[in-house]
Amino acid sequence: MLWDYVIVGWKGVYDVNGNVIECTQATKIKLMRESVKFSSFVGKCIEILTDESEDVEVELEKNVLK
Repeated sequence: MLWDYVIVGWKGVYDVNGNVIECTQATKIKLMRESVKFSSFVGKCIEILTDESEDVEVELEKNVLK
């Protein structure tokens, strides 16, 4: 469910034959389970978004407390 929620779309994702892979729930799950490169990329993106979200929360707290 998390993968389906956080992966909202993509461009330029192709299979080994050069065919476009559509962004569907099934293909998200398949790529996350079977492609180390894809799952590593998604993991890194989630990490970056989490870090940025934490930074925003800290800044908001600073501004509220002023």
